[in-house]
Amino acid sequence: RCDMAMLALSDVWERSWGQVVREGGFLRPEQEFWKVAIDAARARSPGTQFFAEAYNYQISRTPEKELLVDLGFDYVYDKDPLDHLQGGGNLDQLRAYITSRSQEQLAHTMHFVENHDEPRAATALGGQQQAFVGSVLTSTLPGARLFFRGQF
Repeated sequence: RCDMAMLALSDVWERSWGQVVREGGFLRPEQEFWKVAIDAARARSPGTQFFAEAYNYQISRTPEKELLVDLGFDYVYDKDPLDHLQGGGNLDQLRAYITSRSQEQLAHTMHFVENHDEPRAATALGGQQQAFVGSVLTSTLPGARLFFRGQF
């Protein structure tokens, strides 16, 4: 699991640090860091899977999460279903979000309603029953599922 993986993307670095990097005499790398790192790891250990905590900040030309999958990540976080469930849940927005994604996109995402960075689902979703429903809903989506210690 690579924490905040999108921060190592060249477009993100360019936008955030480009001037400083150029003033230091450095050039933008010819290849993306993650492509080089993932290819090297898989050459040494072919069965290695890569999981990215990542969010789309609209900094890179290709959406960050999509780019990370293109670079070799097996799965990227998908916090959007949780966001749609919070605050009483808007199932129409959630349905629209899910149907706007291809099966291929969803197959490379990790779904969750709890993790170490989020409030417990019972608090965030308004009770134990809502937390259970949210867990069932997110665990039926294609892709990987994450469950947090003590969630059930």
